[in-house]
Amino acid sequence: MPEPLPFTIDIPQSEIDELRDRLRRTRWPADPGNPGGRYGAPREWMEDLVHHWSDVYDWRAVEAEMNAATDNPLVFPDGRVLSGGNFHGEPLALPLDHARLALTALATISERRTARIVDARLSGLPAFLADNPGLESGLMLAQYAAAALVNELKTLAHPASADTIPTSANQEDHVSMGATSALLLRDAVDRTATVLAAEALCAARGLDLRAPTRPGAGVRQGHAIVRAAVPALDGDRPPGVDITTLAGVIRDGALAAVGGEAAGG
Repeated sequence: MPEPLPFTIDIPQSEIDELRDRLRRTRWPADPGNPGGRYGAPREWMEDLVHHWSDVYDWRAVEAEMNAATDNPLVFPDGRVLSGGNFHGEPLALPLDHARLALTALATISERRTARIVDARLSGLPAFLADNPGLESGLMLAQYAAAALVNELKTLAHPASADTIPTSANQEDHVSMGATSALLLRDAVDRTATVLAAEALCAARGLDLRAPTRPGAGVRQGHAIVRAAVPALDGDRPPGVDITTLAGVIRDGALAAVGGEAAGG
């Protein structure tokens, strides 16, 4: 990929600082699929994607596009008007679509691990991790939720950039649909965090049931983070609140940091 050449223009540092501050404080609006009604700031999840998928795409190009002017023509305060064709979203649409595919694969693997943990025949633990299998549901519904969300992710994984519909009286004759790519990626990030939260909840419960057996240091740290956020299962209770809480922990990166340290990263 050629070296990206971002458009540059002198902007007062005070205005840049104000924009960054607003982005830090930005929260996505409430969504029916997110009972907590809270998403991380756009800057945060974009930085996460840049970090995790930099080995797949040259994310310098993505950063350049995110910081580039997209108006056409460009009108400057001194009266200059430049037509540069700075309007195509394909450099963003393609990596955003690919990120959704990667998240779908990650969530699919996570759900399968959850399914194995709650299956007594495969884990050797009580059925659905319940104290009283047969009388209590345990964490059965956590796997149900993960399975449903993975199904949604597989639908969301269809690349928006595969489509193009001309607009503006056919003047814009190849449209990237990159805005749709970004909106679908936001949904995919939220659903993937929830699937990972369901796995974390079940994994922590599995460790509780295996006490006094002690896992490795990294797993113990992860277990402590989960238990600091949600209490151990005691009888039957709906898992939704715990999963939503842990999804927030996932988005904040605390568990990922522990995993990176344990892997020597």
